[in-house]
This record gives sequence, structure tokens and C-alpha cells, in this order.
Amino acid sequence: MGFPGERLPMKPTIAWIGLGTMGTPMAQRVLRGGFPLVVHNRTARRAEPFLAAGARLAATAREAAAAAEITITMVSSPEALDEVLGGPDGVVAGLAQGSLLLDMGTSGFPAALGAESLLAGKGVSFVDAPVLGSRGAAQEGKLVVMAGGARKDIDRVRQVLDAFARAVYHVGPIGAGQKMKLAANFMLAHLLSGLAGALALARASGLSPSDLVDVLEAGLGSPYFRAKGGQMIAGAFDADFTVDLVRKDLRLIRRALEEAELPFPTIEPIAQMFEEASRRGWGGEDGAAVAKLWWGREAEASGKRAQ
Repeated sequence: MGFPGERLPMKPTIAWIGLGTMGTPMAQRVLRGGFPLVVHNRTARRAEPFLAAGARLAATAREAAAAAEITITMVSSPEALDEVLGGPDGVVAGLAQGSLLLDMGTSGFPAALGAESLLAGKGVSFVDAPVLGSRGAAQEGKLVVMAGGARKDIDRVRQVLDAFARAVYHVGPIGAGQKMKLAANFMLAHLLSGLAGALALARASGLSPSDLVDVLEAGLGSPYFRAKGGQMIAGAFDADFTVDLVRKDLRLIRRALEEAELPFPTIEPIAQMFEEASRRGWGGEDGAAVAKLWWGREAEASGKRAQ
């Protein structure tokens, strides 16, 4: 709080590129935090609520970046990142000297290095800062940010990150944020597929799946089991993070394991589960929908035991 008559520092103008499942609630919190906001999205209608709340709409990513001191990209894949950064109407063409580019999607280490190389000689800073957490966490300002880049650049964007994050970790130089995110998502892929199998086993064994969720939550102290287990038990798969996005991350994780020359026997069966879920038409549902692969098998197993 300032004293009467004191001029408070102006907040930097933010350009936000990508208003998807995660980008929308994150950008909404930035706007509510008092930052001047310019938005661009491939599907313009997603920007309409932002315009009503006082944001400006840019016709191209270049136009958005040219209007801002800090440009944030939150897109779904390395291919989408290449598309919004490059070309005559891309972000890089609009960035001014002294500005900063902050990529918050999960695109992998090579994509972070690629973005850095596009900025070479432009006098533009770069931070890769993917997030851990769901759409609900984004709405509540409880995401966890894993940032790679120079400390001074992370300090520069910290007030923006605080709009939607409860914790910000500086994990290393450019690209380290992507590496950390893939390591975290590798664990989460095991957890999600393992929870689906555990609930199926409990049900096939004549136990209450809800009781299993209670036990896991009490014993391990994580709300993840109730959030995802509840979806699996109810068969309600409104997407926080879709099956197809899990597939994309698993492809990036496989590549990271190969580059690290680290054999890991569980990656293939987990990846195959999500590929099968997508083939069955569940790609747009929440990743918890992988539990449906067991539906029917539980009844079959129970029937065999009853014979």
C-alpha cells in the first residue's frame, strides 16, 4: 500500500498467447491482478470474456508481442509453440529489444533451446516455466511453477507468476524447467495408470473403491487420489488434462529418456494404455478416463471367481 500522493509503479503490459484449458484461468488471474493484458488465440471467440473484462485482442501473435513488455505462451505442444513463435506474424517478429518471452507450456527441452535460438541477437530474455497442477489449481492460484533461466529474468516475471502460482522454483538454466516438468509428469503418469488399476483390483476383489481412495488419501496424504479416484469411480471425465495431452507428454518423456540413455521398462506399457484410450475415442476426456480400459474386465474376473 502506498502513502497518499505516492505514485505506485505501473505493472508491465502482458501479452498472453494461448487460451486453452490451462491458459484461460491463468490469464484470467493475471487480468484480475491488475496487469494490462493483450490476448491472442487461434480461436478468437475464446478471447471474448477477456475483452468484456478489459483486455485487448490482438489479431496476430506478432501484434500481441509488440504491445507488451512480457509475452507469455501457453500452448499445447512443441509444434504449436513453433507455430506461434515463428513466421512473419509470430511472436518473435513482434518482440522488442528489452522484452521477455516466458513459455509456460510443456514442450520439452529441445523446444526450449529452439525458442532461445530464435531470440539470439534480439536483446530479448527467455524463461521456460511449465506448471504443475490442474485447471482447478489454476483457477485458485495454486499452480507450481518450474522455471529455467537467469535468476534476474525469473525475478522480473515473479509478480506475474504470483498471480496464479503458490510456489515458484528456479530449477536451473534455460531448459531446466522443461526437464523438471517431464520428470514430474513421468511420476504422475505412473500414478494415474496405477490408480486406475488399483481401483479395478479393489472392485474385482469385492472391495469398495471409495474405501480404497480413503485409505490412500489417509495413508499418503495427497488430494490427488480423491480428485482422480473420484472421477474414475463416478465415471465423470470432464477434462482437467486430457488423454491426448497425457499422450503428448509421454512422447516427450520417451524422448527425454532416450536422450539421457536411461532405459525404463514402464514407459511403453503406460504409453500404450493412453494410446488405446485415445483409439477408443476418449482423447478429449480427462486422463482419468484410462480407467475405462478395465471396465468389463472387473465383472469378468468376479464371474470367474464365482464359478
